[in-house]
Amino acid sequence: MDTILNATSILGEYWQQLGIMKSVGQNEFEMCLKSGKGYNPTHQFDWTEQKPTRFPTRDSYPYQSEETRVSLDRELDRLILTTSLAVAKHRVGLVYDDLMLKHKNTLVA
Repeated sequence: MDTILNATSILGEYWQQLGIMKSVGQNEFEMCLKSGKGYNPTHQFDWTEQKPTRFPTRDSYPYQSEETRVSLDRELDRLILTTSLAVAKHRVGLVYDDLMLKHKNTLVA
């Protein structure tokens, strides 16, 4: 339960769906805590690894041999040449409900 309360208290200001949770002022908050009805999230990060002083951001992608790059390039060229992106002459679709019946594609005349 604490995990859910922590997440909603931290993300509440960023997610509109969590906006239903009421925010209170400091005095009201302290009164709620004293009465046992409030919740005060704790923020604690536990790790055992040494935190790096620098974070590499360059040349971190995997190395691919020349043979692999040529093979991937050929495959991409084949896909580009053989993939049809044309729109079907007669469109077919399933209608689920009245709201779907009202849907129109505004990009195609």
